[in-house]
Amino acid sequence: MTRPPRQDRVESLEAMPYWLKSGINLVYGYDPKTRRLYLLSDQVGSYNLATIQGGAQVVFELNEFFDHAGWQKMWLQYCRLYNAPAEEQKAALGEELKGTNLQQGHARLTAYAAWKQKDAKLAARAWSEYSDGRAGYGPGQSFAARRIEAPAVLNPVDEGPGISTNSSAQWGLSGIVCLAYTRPFASG
Repeated sequence: MTRPPRQDRVESLEAMPYWLKSGINLVYGYDPKTRRLYLLSDQVGSYNLATIQGGAQVVFELNEFFDHAGWQKMWLQYCRLYNAPAEEQKAALGEELKGTNLQQGHARLTAYAAWKQKDAKLAARAWSEYSDGRAGYGPGQSFAARRIEAPAVLNPVDEGPGISTNSSAQWGLSGIVCLAYTRPFASG
């Protein structure tokens, strides 16, 4: 006999004051006896590594199979609020989120929320977040190589200024997701 999947953890998150934005760095405790998550801090929290290191894509895919209205509502709030203007964050959480960086990388969260809510204004915001270059590549980004010579390096090398693995990865992933999820809102 198979048991139905347990949703205790989702219901635990729903009971928290800020849903997925509850607790410093979004860290929770877990009680194996009750199978429930619990707050370690009653503060509004934010954290970026879980979403930029593939977590967002995993949730985007799993959400197509996980039919829990409470979870869907909490995830959409998380996606909408990460890069939201301070006044929108304050209206939803009572304060502005701190520690939200990598805005360009998180444009994909906004794009996902736009797609799920069929919201053209949110889709436009996702593209603005993607193209403004906060914590990534912005307008006029130069990818021209520059020569670096001794004594800064042992052997001369040509290096691209301002190019990083992290920025490139986040820029690429967000571009793909923004294209996929905002296509219904594209004009022309």
